Amino acid sequence: MLCLAGMLFFGGVKATIVAKGMPDGGTEIEFPVPIVTLDLPVPNLEAMASAGSNAASVTANKFRDMLCGCGCRNYEVKRCVPFTKEVCEVKKRTLCKTLPVKKCKDELVKKCHDYPSKECEEFPVKSCITRFVQKCKPSYKGEEECESVPEEKCSHTKEKQCKTVTKTKCEEKKVKKCEVVQEKKCSELPKRTCKNVPSIKPTMIQVRECSQCTAFQDVSSNIEYKKHCEKVKVPKCYNKPQEVCTDSRREVCKTEYVPVCTEAKYGQQQCHPEKEVSCQILLVPKCVRKMVKHCDEVYEDKCMVKPQKVGLHKIQRHRCVWPERNLVDDNKC
Repeated sequence: MLCLAGMLFFGGVKATIVAKGMPDGGTEIEFPVPIVTLDLPVPNLEAMASAGSNAASVTANKFRDMLCGCGCRNYEVKRCVPFTKEVCEVKKRTLCKTLPVKKCKDELVKKCHDYPSKECEEFPVKSCITRFVQKCKPSYKGEEECESVPEEKCSHTKEKQCKTVTKTKCEEKKVKKCEVVQEKKCSELPKRTCKNVPSIKPTMIQVRECSQCTAFQDVSSNIEYKKHCEKVKVPKCYNKPQEVCTDSRREVCKTEYVPVCTEAKYGQQQCHPEKEVSCQILLVPKCVRKMVKHCDEVYEDKCMVKPQKVGLHKIQRHRCVWPERNLVDDNKC
C-alpha cells in the first residue's frame, strides 16, 4: 500500500492531505478536518485593506490568501474499482418426437374420349367453254373476208369434298391425393446458466486542490492620448456638363427616273420614264449633352487620437497560481 502525505499553508491555516494507495493501483484522497495554527495574532482585515501596499508587503508571507483572494476547487479523477459481475449465457437443448402427419399433393390425371369430326378438302376443277368468234382479214379484192373460228375459254374453280373421321380429345385434371406419413419434429428449449466473474469498473473520485498566492514583478505606466495628423489624398468629385456623341444608323434613299424603251409596230420605239429608288445606310453622329462625374485628388488633414504609455516604473504584484496536477486518470477500465 502506497501512502502520500502533503501539507498546504493558506494564511496561517494548515491543512493535511493524505493519499492512500488501493490494491488495484488507484488512489483514495482523504481530507481531514483542517488544523488551525496561528503563529501571530489575527490582524484586523479592515485595517489591512486601508493600509494598502505597505501592509501587504510587510505581511505577504503570512497573509497571502488575503492579498490574492485565492480559493480552492474540486476536480474528478477516474479510478478503476474491482467488483464482481454476473455473466449469464443461454444454451439451447433440442427435443425431438415423431408424429403422424397427413400430406396431400395434386397429381395430373389424363382423360381421353373419341368424337366424330367432319373434315373437308378443296380440289381444283377445270371447266372450259368453246365459242365461235368471227375473225376478218382484208383481201386483194378490197373487201374483207370473214370466217368463224372456234375459241376455247377455260376457268379454274375449287370443289369441296367432305368426309367424317373419328378424333380423340384428351384433358388433364388435377386430383388431390393424400397420405399419412411419420414426421420427426424438433424444438429447442433455452437454458440459462450464470456465474460470477471478477471485473473492474470506472469510478470518478473528487480531488480538492487550492491555489497559492505568489509575487511577481510587473511594469506600471500611465496612458496619455495624443492627437496625430497627416496629409492624405482624398478624391473630390463634381458633376460637369459634357457633350457625348454616338454613331447612329440612318437610311438615305435616292430616286431617279430612267427611260425604258420598247419596240413598237413599224420599227418605232416607245419610251417612258421608270422610277428607280436606291438606298444606303449612313452613320450619322448623334450628340447629347449629359452631366458627367469628374474627380480630382486633393490633400486633407486626417487626424486620430493614439494612446501612449508614459511614466514606466516596476511594481510588485501578487497572483493566484494553481498547483501542477500529479493525479491522472486510470485507463485500465
